Amino acid sequence: MTAVRPSGLRRISGGAASTLTAEARAKRRAFSRATLINISAEEPEVVFLEQGRAAVMRFRKRYRIDGGPRSGRGEVVQELRWRKTDEGWKIVSERDVRVIN
Repeated sequence: MTAVRPSGLRRISGGAASTLTAEARAKRRAFSRATLINISAEEPEVVFLEQGRAAVMRFRKRYRIDGGPRSGRGEVVQELRWRKTDEGWKIVSERDVRVIN
């Protein structure tokens, strides 16, 4: 299973837009040189907060990247924080909670 954001869900950021843009450019360059990218995710655990206006989603993610400067493999527990807006649910932050290997 490939980890993707469901249709209509977008990531938004606070004051770190320039950092996210630089990070996105670096990932794009590294991944463009990859010969294989394989990502799988287990069933997520979702906890709703703030009377259903926010949510925290955690799931186990495995990845393998071959070729380019970011070759490697690993497994992490990833966390996505969501906020419900007038336009729908949006990711407001994401992080690796725990590196498994």
